[in-house]
Amino acid sequence: MLHHAPGTPAQRMLACLETFGVFPARDDEFSRGRAIAAQLISPNVAAEETFAAVHNRNGAGVFVYRQDGLAQGFLGVILLRASGLAKIEADSFNAVQPDLDDVCEAGEEPAAVYGWGFAATTARASGAVVLGLMALADRAGLNVPFFCRAATPAGAKVILGKMGYAPLKGSATGLLVRFPEPQNLEAAA
Repeated sequence: MLHHAPGTPAQRMLACLETFGVFPARDDEFSRGRAIAAQLISPNVAAEETFAAVHNRNGAGVFVYRQDGLAQGFLGVILLRASGLAKIEADSFNAVQPDLDDVCEAGEEPAAVYGWGFAATTARASGAVVLGLMALADRAGLNVPFFCRAATPAGAKVILGKMGYAPLKGSATGLLVRFPEPQNLEAAA
């Protein structure tokens, strides 16, 4: 039987991210986050309304790092149901326009996490969102695979390097995966 850490996924994620000064985006920050991502990654990133819809579905989709009161770092993740994981496994997951039926509702444990993206305008903000995303995989008690696509060569270097992702076997769309660390059952006993 699978046991989950205490609290909802959003609560565990928030507790993990706040260690790095990364907090949920406010409604007025989706536009800035999207603008940062569009400028640094691609103008073809998800729409501001899509970021808001995914985030508002479970409270754990879009996060920011603020410097001097202004969002300077942006982190997006999508907590996926089994149907979303199935689309990833079929190499048909659309991260620009994800189907909200594939996104977990508040309190629902995910079957997978899709790392939507990270972008930052300062080195400090970049470090915070990258370390925050790494911590989500290691310390938020999600214990599910994390997937993403590298949108830039610099992003690929970080994702495939220090973040520990690897190409998903059979993916024609550039999906990368980081499986959860195996649990040491002897240490838990």
